[in-house]
Amino acid sequence: MKLVTYLAPASAPRLGAVVDGRIYDLAGIAQANGEVLPSTMLDFLALGDTGVERARRLLARAVIGGYASVAESEVQLLAPIPRPPKVLALAGNYQEHIKEAGRPPVNKARITPRMFIKPATTIIGPNQPVHLPRVSQAIDWELELGVVIGRTGR
Repeated sequence: MKLVTYLAPASAPRLGAVVDGRIYDLAGIAQANGEVLPSTMLDFLALGDTGVERARRLLARAVIGGYASVAESEVQLLAPIPRPPKVLALAGNYQEHIKEAGRPPVNKARITPRMFIKPATTIIGPNQPVHLPRVSQAIDWELELGVVIGRTGR
């Protein structure tokens, strides 16, 4: 089950599940079946495994029953979690990028990556523009991987 946050015409952001290029509104499916699921990804993830299992069951029923869906191409995909409570990042963990910046390679046996935070306002979704501040002349682009950790860790 691929989960997305999307914006359909004339609606607020919604939590959806993608099946064969079509997006199903999970909260809408739940409501149509006399159940409740959150309409935001963050609230949905807070339900844990219980929410995922309920969503899978309702989604299977919706797909088989021909429940209304919308083509993925007809909506705007947003960041899955548009305003996460915390964004932790690592610097200096990709040797080639360090060398591209003109710095000497690091000895990873002795040095660990540096952790830093990013404000939630830096999060954008697919195909959304990156806006540069007026003081910027260029950006340092790189591939990023976001991982949502759904359980408390230490």
